[in-house]
Amino acid sequence: QLLGYLIGAMAAVLAAIAFWMLLTVQEGKRQRAFADDLPETLQLIAGSLRGGLSMMQAIDTVADEADDPTASEFQRVITEARLGRDLAVSFRDLANRMDSKDFAWVVTAIEIHREVGGDLASILDRVGDTIRARNRVRGQVKALSAEGRVSGLILFFLPPVMVMAIAAANREYLNEKLNESEGQIMLVLAGVLLLPGGAWLKRLARFVY
Repeated sequence: QLLGYLIGAMAAVLAAIAFWMLLTVQEGKRQRAFADDLPETLQLIAGSLRGGLSMMQAIDTVADEADDPTASEFQRVITEARLGRDLAVSFRDLANRMDSKDFAWVVTAIEIHREVGGDLASILDRVGDTIRARNRVRGQVKALSAEGRVSGLILFFLPPVMVMAIAAANREYLNEKLNESEGQIMLVLAGVLLLPGGAWLKRLARFVY
């Protein structure tokens, strides 16, 4: 009976972790799509400004012509601006939602331009070139760290999967171990160490650049 409770608890924990990972992957996918499109977005804004459009008209052009999630995020900025919200504040919120330091630089450049003036289109072009270079480095880092990330996932899920496999192959053996105090202590200790170990492995495979 204890084994059944244990397997049920482990299955519930794994389901919760899988759901959280799914949401994290979807969020990361949206943020990466925004980051990948950002140089072209800046190029589109710069071209619109050179064509004589205002900043709001340039943003509206991005909302109409860009792909999602860029189009929907810029449409949200337009809606907020029409409701009276400051454009810089909306851009800051957008940078936070997309977790984009690159776009935060763009917002800073726009705010400086509003204070001192200058050729914003040229500034956006230079920022776009810098972001393209960073995206190339980001791609190289992801490729080099892929093996480490996969190894971390395997090591994290291997213990609970092995327990389930032993339960399926030799239930009596596992029951015998779980009925002993030593086996129960080892099981609790393994569960306690699993989460910090997984967090440590994730941090090892995460590069900051």
